[in-house]
Amino acid sequence: MDTKDLRAFLRVYEEKSVNKAAKQLFITPQGLSRVIHNLETDLGTTLFMRTPSGMLPTDSGVYLYENSRTLLQELDALETGIRRFQNQGSRMEIGFSCGVLNVFPLQKLEAYKQQCPALVIQWEEASNQEVIDKVLKRELDVGFVIGQMGSRELWGKELFHIQLSVLVYEGQPKDFK
Repeated sequence: MDTKDLRAFLRVYEEKSVNKAAKQLFITPQGLSRVIHNLETDLGTTLFMRTPSGMLPTDSGVYLYENSRTLLQELDALETGIRRFQNQGSRMEIGFSCGVLNVFPLQKLEAYKQQCPALVIQWEEASNQEVIDKVLKRELDVGFVIGQMGSRELWGKELFHIQLSVLVYEGQPKDFK
């Protein structure tokens, strides 16, 4: 069984349509139907009931979906971990929660880069939870989030506070209850 076939199965399951899934996977509906048929043959079971309203999963299909999602997430984590070993010491990936780059002292990051000239630093911006999840999955080496992070598996430290002011034009009611 190929992981690409499992990913195709997941897409059909989630879309409940071979046509919609095929468009997202950039393959023909006939090719995707063949993938699903081969998967059903390999497993010796029917995964979907084909109806006019779409693809309805059988009990086997539901079971495969629930278990293959977890399996594929673990395989992705393994691949990410192996890539980390290959890039160890030469690459740092940083996640910033949306808005953090507005207050983050980028000159500190630049100074760190000058201390480690062989290090390739890449960063991305995402929601707080996405940054936390990616650090937990080891897709990011470091994450900067706003507020408290709610995870016992990660170490966190408050770096700084900023003053936040409200500006109100004259005549605006000053009672913000």
